[in-house]
Amino acid sequence: MVPALGLLAVLYAGALVGALRVSFLPLGGNIGDASPAAWQALFSDPAFVDALVFTLRITAVSTVLAAVGGVLLALALRGRARGPRSWRRSDGAPEPAGRR
Repeated sequence: MVPALGLLAVLYAGALVGALRVSFLPLGGNIGDASPAAWQALFSDPAFVDALVFTLRITAVSTVLAAVGGVLLALALRGRARGPRSWRRSDGAPEPAGRR
């Protein structure tokens, strides 16, 4: 599994580096023409900054709500399993002796 993950990491990193390199070039420009002007223009636009902040807020709120909801649901389901079948695993097979 490690060789496959290593290959995927190399491919992903190569694509990311290539995309970043291209993002600093003007359209049809050479590598010597690279500058952060496009990024500066993007982040100096108030509409873009507002949209980015809004997106990050929505992402943070939805992540926290999903995590809290998932934990509460897991605790509720765990509490229901404390009946006569609490000694069974989720697939219905009995637990080995001494493993509680």
